[in-house]
Amino acid sequence: MPKSFLVVQRGSDIGAKVVIKHGQTSMGRNPDNDIVVNEVAVSRYHALLRFNERTGEISIMDLGSTNGVTVNNTEIKSGTPYTLRQRDTIFVGRAVFNLQVRPDDYEAPGLPSAAEDDEEHTLRFNPPVSAPVEQTRQFANQQ
Repeated sequence: MPKSFLVVQRGSDIGAKVVIKHGQTSMGRNPDNDIVVNEVAVSRYHALLRFNERTGEISIMDLGSTNGVTVNNTEIKSGTPYTLRQRDTIFVGRAVFNLQVRPDDYEAPGLPSAAEDDEEHTLRFNPPVSAPVEQTRQFANQQ
């Protein structure tokens, strides 16, 4: 099964990764939610994420919150599941999340070693070639 998580883009825990459980994951300000969003504009029980293990689809549903749920600048209808896709941006109140889905065999690329990094940048750097002095004088005289 793929691993799914939200990356907090704006809010009190910016940069944090929040795992989406298989089945249902609740979001809201109340501490008994699976994902607690400590933002004033978030309802106590704001939204519900569903991970369908059979299809691999992830959906979100607004639970009748005061400030709604927006996905990629589209406000979703309360009570109607909205299917999410990789890298969707989800607005819950003023908190912003980005959806990431990784296959089971996914391995994050490692950082290059210092030697590889230096070599790569050295190959890309092309210093300007200075013109011979005679050409520079000729150009100056033409002005």
